[in-house]
Amino acid sequence: DLERAIELGEAALAATPEDHPDRPGRLVSLAGGLRALHLVTGKKNHLERAIDLMDSVLARTPTDAPEYFSYQATLGSFLSNRHDCLGDFSDLERAIELKEAALAATPEDHPVYVELQALVATDLPDRFLERGDIADIKRAAELWDNVVDRLSIGDSIRSYRYSQASICFRHWYRSGGPPDALRRAYELALHAVALDPGGTTLSPSIRRSYFAAADALRRSPLGIEISPGLHLRVAERLLVDQPEVAFGLAEDVAEHTELGSGEHADALCCMIAARAELLRLAPRIEETEAWAAEGRGLGPRAVTALQAAGQPASDIAEVLERCQTGLLAQLLDANRATLTRLKGSTDTRSFAGRYENAVYDLKRLRDHQRDPEKDAPPCKETSRSENGGCSGNRRDPRLIRMQ
Repeated sequence: DLERAIELGEAALAATPEDHPDRPGRLVSLAGGLRALHLVTGKKNHLERAIDLMDSVLARTPTDAPEYFSYQATLGSFLSNRHDCLGDFSDLERAIELKEAALAATPEDHPVYVELQALVATDLPDRFLERGDIADIKRAAELWDNVVDRLSIGDSIRSYRYSQASICFRHWYRSGGPPDALRRAYELALHAVALDPGGTTLSPSIRRSYFAAADALRRSPLGIEISPGLHLRVAERLLVDQPEVAFGLAEDVAEHTELGSGEHADALCCMIAARAELLRLAPRIEETEAWAAEGRGLGPRAVTALQAAGQPASDIAEVLERCQTGLLAQLLDANRATLTRLKGSTDTRSFAGRYENAVYDLKRLRDHQRDPEKDAPPCKETSRSENGGCSGNRRDPRLIRMQ
């Protein structure tokens, strides 16, 4: 484990003479382990020791050594961590100074050049918030523009980079920057959510950044520009955690795409999946009935859209069947829950009304399960593409799982 690794690193360091060529590398390795332990435990003494070790390494390394800029960037990152913990502005100033020096000493075609730009761009907005110098936020925005365009697909925190860039552009807009800065903030936040695998320690902050950017853009006179593919990817990411937001995003796509396009059909299917999740989460019968009433027309609309997009009849029938069955089952469960609550109540009229509703919904559900395609309009089989797939986009597979 991490503590055992640090223990072994301390022993190796103690056994290494001061003038041994391996000593700097062992110091850096031990410092990295201590900083990692700080991030896990939150104990500041581990970070303090890591900073002391990196300071000693940097002091003993010739400025023309090839590893010197790497040591500068590492120490700068450690100081940024301490600023986050303690709020000492001098730590932030020195962190930026070290990272800027490392960036200036690194060729643009070097593999770490983009990472160094990201390190500087991360700190500059914090200094802007402390000092209010607009030059800091403008430089950060310029750096982020370059960074996000060159991020590798294998970057494990690529979504977090997009989120940080979004926050930077939002600060710039709020400080008198151009309107395009806010649009860029929203676009980057969308990409961040679309790329986020979910369930990580960074996921909550990525989604908060998206909601902040979306709220700022909606309240501005600019309005939101719809990018169907990107908006649908974000809607799919938010289906479980934020179904109402997912529904709204998919609805925006449906309103801004033409009948017959794959995006239009996918948007309606996503709306059905989001509505099903909202029905499941609704705490009161009134909310369940409201969402059910609002969503009753989605099934036929989705069927029409899927037909127009060239989907096969079997897929269309399955979408409608899932839509109808999920809706009826949710209403039945809601009525059953209300019946249980009303048992023994003096309000016999409400009890009788709910009983009739439950019986009617049960009958509809049984009838529908016997003949799931009875409400579907006639569909024609469409031709397959040469590779054996359907022409047009297929429906969102979450629809089946969510229902």
